Amino acid sequence: MLTTLKLTPAIDASTAQFLSQHYVISASASWQLDCVDGVFHLQHTEHPALNLAIDFGTGKYRHRNHYLGKEPLVNAIKIKGKLPQALLDATPGLLQDSFMLAGRGVQITAIERHPLLYVMVNRALARISAQTNEQHHTQTPPHIDYRFGDANTLVKDFATPCIYLDPMYPPRQKKALVKKSMQVLHATVGDDADSDTLLINAQKNNARIIVKRPSYAPPLANCPPDLTYQSKTTRFDIYLPQNS
Repeated sequence: MLTTLKLTPAIDASTAQFLSQHYVISASASWQLDCVDGVFHLQHTEHPALNLAIDFGTGKYRHRNHYLGKEPLVNAIKIKGKLPQALLDATPGLLQDSFMLAGRGVQITAIERHPLLYVMVNRALARISAQTNEQHHTQTPPHIDYRFGDANTLVKDFATPCIYLDPMYPPRQKKALVKKSMQVLHATVGDDADSDTLLINAQKNNARIIVKRPSYAPPLANCPPDLTYQSKTTRFDIYLPQNS
């Protein structure tokens, strides 16, 4: 997990101050955060191919938000054929799934505990909002209440009809190519070693819980789900409210 970080002069003072509360800021750190055209870029100083940038107006984010085709997650979270009005994303990561759901009208609250991910995603959300306002788009960007904090301590008492968990996937026995973005996340954020505890805490909340898992992995905390929605390579384990 990342403990030291290099910041270029392009990083604004408020971001630098926030990050300095969580990391040792050092010119000799292996990972560098830069800002190019308003987008935060994270890059390994010795292996430039290991890099990550988050921009909601391009690539997969834009495609998933505008393409209204079949999304396995959309089908998995529906309650009686309808999307929930609101959802708590307790493991937002790059925010890909929540951004897509918000684009379909779901009110999202996302709680991110990793400071570096938080500032990168927060900047991307502010940027897409500013771009939308400048271009006078008729469709405003998805509303997401994005917060910094530890969902493990908040999830059991948060008022919401649905809770979404998408912890880091466990390693496969067979070696396979891992997406570059996931390589960067594993190197800088680490594994979600407490994901079992997160599910247990979430079950104290009277909410529907959806857990995204790879097909090869067992359920979190070895807790059998009430329902399962299976896509090609992904499984969604669904836990119904205990008081339903």
